[in-house]
Amino acid sequence: RLLGVRADTDPQVIKRAYRRLLSKHHPDKQAGAGATPSQVREATERTRELQNAYALVRQRRGFR
Repeated sequence: RLLGVRADTDPQVIKRAYRRLLSKHHPDKQAGAGATPSQVREATERTRELQNAYALVRQRRGFR
């Protein structure tokens, strides 16, 4: 759900969604856009959540 796709979605679509969200919420990108330190911390946490969700989907589905 966090990635915005269903678990049975094609792996390429899952990967594309992950990369799109990661790019949108990346802390370095937020800091470069003039975000406050608290917003950068939130972006860091969101990035961590996205990475964990993607790793879990990859592990359960068995793709790279």
